[in-house]
Amino acid sequence: MIEIKNINKFIDDLSITGDTPLFYNELVNFTRSKKEIRDSIKDNSFISKENSGYSIKYNARKIFFSCLSDKNISVYDRNKLESQEEIDDYLIRPIKLAFHMDLAYSKVIFASSNIRNSSLLISYLTKNGTKIIDYYNNLIMDKNDYYEIFKVLEINEMDRPDIYKISNILDLCDYNNNLLYFLLAFSSDFIKAMDTLDPYKFDNKGFNKRNAYLLDGDEIFFYPEDFNHEYDSYIEELNNFTLNPQVLTKHITKNNNKYKFTSKKISFEFSLLSDNIIKDEITSPKLDELLNEDRYGYCNENAHFIAFTLGLNREDVFIVSGKCKLNEIDYYYHTLVEDEYFVYDYNNNIIMNKSDYYKLYEVEVLNKTSTKEMQDIIKVVMEEAQLSFEFAILLNYFGKELKNDILKSRVLR
Repeated sequence: MIEIKNINKFIDDLSITGDTPLFYNELVNFTRSKKEIRDSIKDNSFISKENSGYSIKYNARKIFFSCLSDKNISVYDRNKLESQEEIDDYLIRPIKLAFHMDLAYSKVIFASSNIRNSSLLISYLTKNGTKIIDYYNNLIMDKNDYYEIFKVLEINEMDRPDIYKISNILDLCDYNNNLLYFLLAFSSDFIKAMDTLDPYKFDNKGFNKRNAYLLDGDEIFFYPEDFNHEYDSYIEELNNFTLNPQVLTKHITKNNNKYKFTSKKISFEFSLLSDNIIKDEITSPKLDELLNEDRYGYCNENAHFIAFTLGLNREDVFIVSGKCKLNEIDYYYHTLVEDEYFVYDYNNNIIMNKSDYYKLYEVEVLNKTSTKEMQDIIKVVMEEAQLSFEFAILLNYFGKELKNDILKSRVLR
C-alpha cells in the first residue's frame, strides 16, 4: 500500500490521458453560464438547443448533454456552477451529491482524463443507460459519450457504503484535502483493513450487514450553507430547550405541564418526553440520556424503546420511519413513534401534535409498523437472521419484507 507521505508523488505521477479537445473551453464557457443565457443562444456550428437539454457535434454525430444546475439541486450549488469562478471544492461536492441526491445506483468515480489529471465523477442509472455527472464542468452526459470524448481512465469506484466508510475514517483523523484525495483514490485498501474490525460485514447466515449503510450517514460532507431549512432557527431553539428545559427561550412559554412555541411563521404546543415517562430501573438511564446529547444518533433503536413503553401489542401505536427536510432538496432519515394524535420523538425529547410535528420537520413517511406487527417481525427475523438491535434500522424500514421473505423461504425448504 502506498504510504500517505507519498501522496504528493502520486498526484504528480498522474497525467492527463491525451490532448484536450479543441472545443473544451467553448463547451465549458457555455455550461458554466446561467440558464437564461444558455437558452437564449441561437444554434451555431457547435452547440444546439434540444428539447431536453443541448447537443454538440462530435465526429459527425450529435452528442446530447444537459447541465447539472438545471436539475433539482441546492441554491448554493446552482450559484457556484453557473459562474465562471474556479471551483475549489471539486472533491467534496461530488461526494455530497452522490450520497444525497435521488440517483439510482449512484457511484463516485475517481478518474483522470484529457482535461484533468484527476477528478471525481458521479455515475448513475437511467432508463436510457448510465449517465455521468461532471460537477466541475456542470455537465451531464451519457457515460459512453463522455468517456469517448474526454478519454477517461478510471482509477477507483465507490458506492454509497464506501463513501460512508470514508467519512468514518475522516472522523477518526485530522481532516485535510490530501487525506481525502488519497482515500478516494485507494478507498478499497482502507475499507478492506477496516472490515476486519467492522461489525457491518456478514453474519453466520450470510446476511450482508453492509447494506445497513444504505440508510445511514445523514448529513455527511455537508457545508454550513446546506442547512437552510425554513424552520432551522426554530428547530435549533427547540432542540436547545429540550436539552435544558429549565431555561425558557425567546419563543417558548410554559403552561402547566405543557409548553408553547409561538412565532410569526409557526405556533404549536408540545411536552417533554422526559416529563412523561415513569422513572424505574429500566427507564432511569434513558431519562437521563434525554436531557443530554447522548440521545442523538440512535433513533431507530430508541423508537422501539418508546413504542414498547407505550404498549407491546397495540395496533394504534406505530414505529414510523421516513425522511425529514434539511433544505430545499436534502433530507435526513429519521424514525419516531406516533399514535392517532401525537408524535413521540426520542432524539428531540418531545411529544407534539402529529400535524404540527409533520409541518415543522416536513416528514415524508417511508414505512409504518404497529408495535403488534413489529413484535411478530422481531420474533421471525431475530430468530432466523440472528440480528441484534443495532440493525433496528433494517427492521424499521424493511421489517415486513424481511419477515415475508423468511416465511416464504421456510415454505420452500
